[in-house]
Amino acid sequence: MQHGFTGFAQWSDLLAYVASNAPLFYHAPLDYAPTRIRPFKVYKNGKVRIDPLSAGADCFTADPGHLGRFRRPLP
Repeated sequence: MQHGFTGFAQWSDLLAYVASNAPLFYHAPLDYAPTRIRPFKVYKNGKVRIDPLSAGADCFTADPGHLGRFRRPLP
């Protein structure tokens, strides 16, 4: 785990965190460190629409298969 961040044990933990509007980060496979993202929609099927906050990247939809890539700052 990247220093200063922790992950989520279950998808339901991530969804609860998204609902809290707290800072959320995503660690893509080829990225050196997690980057800040903005989840802006949770679909009825539980998938989350993500804005990567980068002019060079498109919005994407994440599902439970992405769980290991999400990070939150340590308290």
